[in-house]
Amino acid sequence: MRAQSYLSPIIDGYIRYRKASGRDSYSYIKNVILFEHFCTREYSAQAELTQEMVDKWCRQRGSESTNSCVSRIYPILDFIKYMKKRGLTNINLPQVPKSVPRTYIPHAFTRQELERFFNACDNSFCNQIVTVGEYFGRFGTLLTYSEKTCKYKTKVS
Repeated sequence: MRAQSYLSPIIDGYIRYRKASGRDSYSYIKNVILFEHFCTREYSAQAELTQEMVDKWCRQRGSESTNSCVSRIYPILDFIKYMKKRGLTNINLPQVPKSVPRTYIPHAFTRQELERFFNACDNSFCNQIVTVGEYFGRFGTLLTYSEKTCKYKTKVS
């Protein structure tokens, strides 16, 4: 749901600009709209964008990782650059925290690990009474593999 504010026409132009440029990233547009909601909620009496608003939005939150902060504020910085190029603001771009390299290394499963995993999936629901709703809703395609190896007693819920 879009907030209606003094930023709305500018955001609409920004969205058209991004789409025309082939850069209509959902996350960018979503974050700019969230920024508009923030401005409307926190600064309802304001009639134009201020440095304080931008700085407050771009501050890293206590519960937020550095990379999440960067992902949240880059769309706003791009939006401000869009406004500056059109003479709509003189806001200074705030400092952006440096991204932290990710240390997560995905696990490469061996063939044996995959076989054990799928075997466990195939056999984990055997000899259980499963309702039709559970069968189609909760277990989805997992049980379709198990149908070959297990007999299910189904009851209509």
